[in-house]
Amino acid sequence: MSGGEALAGKNLTEPNFDMVFVTAAELPLIAGLQASQVFEPASMMVKRDHNVMWISAVPLLSYLKDVVLRTGKIKAVQNRCASEGIHFEYVVTPLTIGSPWAFMIRQPVLRWAAKKLLNHLQPLKGRKTIFHARSYFAAHLANEIKSQAKLAGVWRVSFDMRSVLPEEFPLTQGRLGKACFGFAKQWEHELVGKSDVSFLPLNYARDRMQKESGHSVIFVPIQGFDREVGWSVDFEQRWSNRYIGYAGSIGAWHDPVLLLEILQSIPHAHPKLAMSPHPLLEGLDCKIYKHHEMAAYYDSLLALVIPGRKDFEKYFVSFKMRCNFFTTKAAEALSRGVPLIVSSELTELADFVRVNECGAVYDPGKHRIVYPVGDWLEDKNEWYRLMENAKRTGALFTRSSVLQLYLAKWNALFEVHSGEIN
Repeated sequence: MSGGEALAGKNLTEPNFDMVFVTAAELPLIAGLQASQVFEPASMMVKRDHNVMWISAVPLLSYLKDVVLRTGKIKAVQNRCASEGIHFEYVVTPLTIGSPWAFMIRQPVLRWAAKKLLNHLQPLKGRKTIFHARSYFAAHLANEIKSQAKLAGVWRVSFDMRSVLPEEFPLTQGRLGKACFGFAKQWEHELVGKSDVSFLPLNYARDRMQKESGHSVIFVPIQGFDREVGWSVDFEQRWSNRYIGYAGSIGAWHDPVLLLEILQSIPHAHPKLAMSPHPLLEGLDCKIYKHHEMAAYYDSLLALVIPGRKDFEKYFVSFKMRCNFFTTKAAEALSRGVPLIVSSELTELADFVRVNECGAVYDPGKHRIVYPVGDWLEDKNEWYRLMENAKRTGALFTRSSVLQLYLAKWNALFEVHSGEIN
């Protein structure tokens, strides 16, 4: 039985729309960002009695690697989705996310992928359905599916941008990325224009996007972790251990030298880093944590450092750090009541920390923490205040809170027939 046929057999009287999560140009996984942005929200929607599918355009090279090496990653996704009541379907294409080459051939490839995936979506025709795309390639695929099905009236595309992509191309792909930049901006505007609703978790980038494209973009924060029943912060344990954390990779977005500089500025700190060992961080506690271990990791921290980069002489670096950066790790940490220690160059994050008094701001130029002001780094009461503020503010980033914001906009798509969604 196909996923669409399985959905057809379910009661569709309540709630009033089906849900299709869309990924493309990346190997589907129940780990990392796909766990938090696709699988877990899909599971929550199933629990709310929505009919849920996950469709994917899988990269050819990743698919062959999975088959030849018998890693069983796609099979694991199929099995896990089946156990949660999520209907998973996929096609294989030569597209890989983040590649300028994939960007160049996206049109015919995604047109073909949409045609193939429509075979699995036939039972949903005529039903109110949200296609929620977690990337630019996924949004292109979702809009192509809607176009080919000629169901704009009942099928709606939700484009979860996460960040502004074209400016990232030059950072990750060098000269070829720079050559693609203008074309990628045009593609971005087309996707925002074609999608029924678009989301960004960045106010600065959102404002710019709305002004330059003329299309409405909705602010929804990045989701972190939910809080279990009875969850609380053990501040005494956090203060006793004084673990200062960092989570993620080092390189394109974060400078290891700046990270070390910030860690060394905190008296009696014990670095506890969720990352692979790095030669410039030799001797520090570095460990890879699985996604399901990260909530407990954050619960152990006194604070989380988010350094970013400090080489701002290039436009693309400057834009990324100052206007296009509110990392998932920040949302996850806040959702567990962990204060942030961020670089002043990460403008949106630094402003957020100051306004909500939920952490500290480090100035790389002055080589010291400039907010909060004063000699407070060994003041237990001040750390407790920052923790309480992080816990209060972090409630906005829990998965349940963020899902409610999405649901409000998704429901609104079927309540209006013209005009903008505010």
